[in-house]
Amino acid sequence: MSELPILQAVSIQQPHATAITAWGKPVDNRRTLTLHRGPIALHAASNWDQRGARSHMLTNAFARHTTSKAYADAVYRDGFDRDDEHLFPRGAIVGLAEITGCHRCTGACSPWAIAGRWHWQLANVVPLPQPIR
Repeated sequence: MSELPILQAVSIQQPHATAITAWGKPVDNRRTLTLHRGPIALHAASNWDQRGARSHMLTNAFARHTTSKAYADAVYRDGFDRDDEHLFPRGAIVGLAEITGCHRCTGACSPWAIAGRWHWQLANVVPLPQPIR
């Protein structure tokens, strides 16, 4: 019997994990550098980034990817429903991706950038059909 390769994972707060797996967010802003390049599992953390959830980048990305204008209007008015487990699963692997690069961001490298943070560049993101707890 052959051994299965070990796949590293990164935990990402919601709603950012959903933004990466479903709304085209190509980066994760981190406080630390990574030297890893290649495949990685995307784990939706149990915690919620309230400040990030109010980001216009996230609400606009959601609006571009939803089929419900009423839901998009509600998000603009009231914010995301952090208890929506279908949209924002937590404590589970939600996708796979490749880390293709990492650099300290000046804030000008991407609309998703946070100046001064490490910008983990993600490619080939594949959402899982069902989260794996």
